[in-house]
Amino acid sequence: MPLKLTTYYHGKDIPDLPGNNTFHSKELFQIYEATPGYSPLLIVATEDGKPVARLLAAIRKTKKWLPSCLVKQCVVYGEGEFLEKTFTAEQKDSLPNIREREEEVFGEMLEHLTQEASRTCILIEFRNLDNSMFGYRSFRNNDYFPVNWLRVRNSLHSSKKAEDRFSPSRLRQIKKGLKNGAKVEEAHTTDEIFHVCCIRFTLPAYAGISLPMTFSAT
Repeated sequence: MPLKLTTYYHGKDIPDLPGNNTFHSKELFQIYEATPGYSPLLIVATEDGKPVARLLAAIRKTKKWLPSCLVKQCVVYGEGEFLEKTFTAEQKDSLPNIREREEEVFGEMLEHLTQEASRTCILIEFRNLDNSMFGYRSFRNNDYFPVNWLRVRNSLHSSKKAEDRFSPSRLRQIKKGLKNGAKVEEAHTTDEIFHVCCIRFTLPAYAGISLPMTFSAT
């Protein structure tokens, strides 16, 4: 049976779905929805009435002084979440077949998202991809291109102050974020880190965190 793709634009319309990926959850959708400048959309793939996968995208405004057709960008974190828990006997015997199935579903969601977002966005970007080769053919078929991304980590073991490890430009960015209402909290456990990320995800500064490979389409 062919996949059915449904796009949700309002959190109140989203049904309860299985899955535990925060970046493609109804809860994050509602956070985006309540954040000025953000317009989320959730694509849910179903087969025979059962949810198979979901993909959450956030459309955000950038510069207000630019023309309306140039101020919106679409950002997706990861390749979505696959909700299938059962597979056919043939699929169970072959992990590549399962991956091929996921890539097939992702390809259809990607094409659907590209058609939806390209109506209003000048840029569509996928970040935090777990596997840079996943969906490569689908990205290419929809006119995306890979972008190398630099990720910097700072060790704090030999420094009394975290600020000593930051560059002047990074300090200016932090000060600007604090001036605009950002908050800095110290986490001592993984649960606290997860809690802070969920609450503070609405800050645009989080968009700077990415894996070495991202895909973008203009």
